[in-house]
Amino acid sequence: MFNQPTTFWKTTLQTMWRSRPFLLPILLFGMFTASAAAQSPVQLSVETASVNPDADIVVAITADVAVDTQLGFISLELAYDPTVLSIETGDCQRDPGGTFDVGFCNETFEAGKIRLNGGSFVGTNGTIVLANLTFRAIGADGTSSPLTLSVREINDPATGATLDTTITNGQVTVENETLIVLASFNAMVTDDTTTLTWTTAAEIDNAGFNIYRSNSADGPWVKVNDALIPAEGSPFSSTSYTFTDSADAAYYMLEDVDINGFAAPHPPVAVNESANSLGGATSIVFIPLAY
Repeated sequence: MFNQPTTFWKTTLQTMWRSRPFLLPILLFGMFTASAAAQSPVQLSVETASVNPDADIVVAITADVAVDTQLGFISLELAYDPTVLSIETGDCQRDPGGTFDVGFCNETFEAGKIRLNGGSFVGTNGTIVLANLTFRAIGADGTSSPLTLSVREINDPATGATLDTTITNGQVTVENETLIVLASFNAMVTDDTTTLTWTTAAEIDNAGFNIYRSNSADGPWVKVNDALIPAEGSPFSSTSYTFTDSADAAYYMLEDVDINGFAAPHPPVAVNESANSLGGATSIVFIPLAY
């Protein structure tokens, strides 16, 4: 019984091929067109991204509207975890491309929820950036917030009919990411002076470095430099640095600081009378390209 539909179509196609072969391409084209038409004419998506703790991240909500569809009025709600992310009034850039005639964005509609509306009187299609949302990461390292989009209303401007929609939700993960690839960090003492040398394989948006000393690998740590040691590296080449300290210490620690003020410490090294390195291995830290 379950094979009857398959048998029917098989017999039909075979008969058509034998009697009227010129009609077969037309039938197949119609079947393909009907299958393609089943795809939702409006595709909504929310970006997925990562961000450092206490830093800002811009997340875009976009709509891809089929060329044979007209998007009139759209009303959306975005849910997020308010213990991981926060957003203030004015941090929603609604419709940056000026696609819609009217609309508004309510960033503080409810804890963990944002309301977004937009409307075109004549309709629009193509790829539309509905909003750019600037979130502040308030969660701890390793936490994440789903960005879950729901449709309250979406219609055709001429008929008022509801448009079929597919949604791809996003997520923001809070991670301690630096923009430095640290190749080595060495500490060597000669007489009463400790010479610190380090090499970066790449630097992106790096403002500079701080150096800390301690008599224990577990701290407490005392900052050595009075001012930030300026960054001189680039994303495409290695750069070497040298710093000297006359104090008596057993351990030193290097910290890089990016242009947004985020500081990331690297593992400490012990001081002795010969160069001491981080195992001679390259310490590679993930570099985010979407910032």
